[in-house]
Amino acid sequence: MQKLTLAVAALAGSAALVAQSPCAGSAGSTVLRTFDPWAASFYYPANADTTLNQFVDLTVSAPLTVNQMFSTSYDQAAGATAPPDQTGNIAEVRLYTVPTTHVGNEQNQAAWTHVASADMLIVAYSGDCVINNFRDPVTNNPAPFVLPAGTYGFCLEYIPTTYSGTPLAAQNPGALSCIGYDPGTTYAALGSDQFLAMANGGIQGNGWQTVDLSGALQPNATPGVPFADQPNIAFDYTPDPNAAHSQKTGEGCYNLPFMIYELIPENTTPVDVAGTSYTAVLTPSANGGFYTITAGGIPYIAPPIGAPGLVDLTQSGAAATPVANSSGSLDDCTFSYTPSNPISLPAPGGGLMATELGINSNGKIYFDTVAPSATTFQYNGSNYGSLIPFRDEAVQWAVFNTDLDPSTGVGNIYVMEPSPNLGGVMIWWDDVQNWPAVAGVTSSFSIEFDPTGSLVNIAYGPNLSCNGSGDLLIGFSGGNGEPIGTAIDWSAITGNPGVVSGDGSSATVLDVSARPIEGTTIDMVMSNLSVADPNGLPRIGLMLATNNPGPFPLDLGVIGAPSCFYHLDPAGFIALTAIEDIINTPGELRLTLPIPTGLNGAELNWQGVFLWPQLPPNSLGMTVSNALCFRTGTL
Repeated sequence: MQKLTLAVAALAGSAALVAQSPCAGSAGSTVLRTFDPWAASFYYPANADTTLNQFVDLTVSAPLTVNQMFSTSYDQAAGATAPPDQTGNIAEVRLYTVPTTHVGNEQNQAAWTHVASADMLIVAYSGDCVINNFRDPVTNNPAPFVLPAGTYGFCLEYIPTTYSGTPLAAQNPGALSCIGYDPGTTYAALGSDQFLAMANGGIQGNGWQTVDLSGALQPNATPGVPFADQPNIAFDYTPDPNAAHSQKTGEGCYNLPFMIYELIPENTTPVDVAGTSYTAVLTPSANGGFYTITAGGIPYIAPPIGAPGLVDLTQSGAAATPVANSSGSLDDCTFSYTPSNPISLPAPGGGLMATELGINSNGKIYFDTVAPSATTFQYNGSNYGSLIPFRDEAVQWAVFNTDLDPSTGVGNIYVMEPSPNLGGVMIWWDDVQNWPAVAGVTSSFSIEFDPTGSLVNIAYGPNLSCNGSGDLLIGFSGGNGEPIGTAIDWSAITGNPGVVSGDGSSATVLDVSARPIEGTTIDMVMSNLSVADPNGLPRIGLMLATNNPGPFPLDLGVIGAPSCFYHLDPAGFIALTAIEDIINTPGELRLTLPIPTGLNGAELNWQGVFLWPQLPPNSLGMTVSNALCFRTGTL
């Protein structure tokens, strides 16, 4: 109790030091997306000249002034005639709310309240269409758009640019479309932060209103049932100045997820890895192993047609039988292959011995212990700028993951065992066309494993393209929802020392259980601890509190804690002991902290220290968390 009293005293004395803290003053503007990373499955057009609606349920904990919103469009047409190319148009967007939830209210416009109108500049995907210039729905005069506290359904209604009231229609007016994400049969988890949570998204292509031949809006007598597919939208907002808030800075030690990658924008010409090769060497570790990747290796060689052990999976688009498919053709499909020997890869829990390979038409390979069978676009399709399939599906190498189309019969996908160079398994995508096909434009690349998987060779031919076929993703991911790892420039990898992929180590995280509102009680929570004590004993940590953040992060490597940084004022702090409750909250250290009334604007800075003698590679037997500051408020 004495230490807790000291923390409250420090809190009470911190109000005079607001300007020095990372969370000084009211909370700044924040952008929250339904999906981060951005997600895409399909485009969703409106029916004829009807409006298109995107729905989401919002839980808002304090009033938020919306500065602007973002949406995703597919109205640049990608060479097609429908939807028409509307890049550069400015469309009207109308914003609505309904009590509690949008679910069950999507076809009943009368249940909704029109709370604001705005303009949306249409840009080609995968850019953000900016929604701003908010106006009062009755007077149409400029007015702030504020999301009130509470839980309610929210709708963005996109008005076709054939509407006579469209502001500055630039070209090819027509119905609008959007890019969305198909999570399958269940709602996908949407974005949330300390002020705003989104859930239960939906997309309604046949919306509440239509545009007649004169350009006037008319009620749609039969609005459609919305898809359960999820919208890509974002709110750029500023909280009420009196809202309590917290802010993390830095990160804890040893945050090394099983992922390393480069995401190259669509239509990048030339692709800078053309004609290069890379070697990846697997090193086992307690966390699951990691790759050391260096430039240089065996250059690309064409598949040896007619050689024993070479299998043509796509057979020039005829008679091929993929086991997993989302397109009905070879455009977005995955073939199953069972190697003679299990292939070792980095993965949680000490590594993966893959007994089944999923060879995907779009330049990636899944590694698993079961044959692929998924029919979702997320599994079989290309990434289209999203890291979600790379993060959430099975362990994978994205050798050259863009939208390829071996159904054209121009090139083929091959597998060979034993492979010609390393004696294991080798997979080729040889002269495969992009989607949509462009005459003479193909890509050739390969990946080869030795019999154990401990040595990998990746090679790119001189012909590579991601033109018109989505962003290009190259890299390795441990999949299965593991955190997103390090983005690199693949062509900048050197021969020595190269780069090291993550080994699955994860940093201790310090956060608060709720916003520090006056008169409430919150918990400081240190989570993502290492594996449990083998003897079942509770772990111990320290939560350090100080009025001041440090002038700069201090590198603790000099005292035996490499890659760890101290973020607080080194001149003084109080240390509060936290002990793991292995019955009620295993894997967490919690410290309960009351927030007194009368301290609006008071601030306190924190960092966690986790004491664990078995933690490698730290000779001190400890690791530290990120830093966190919070500012009390009345809301």
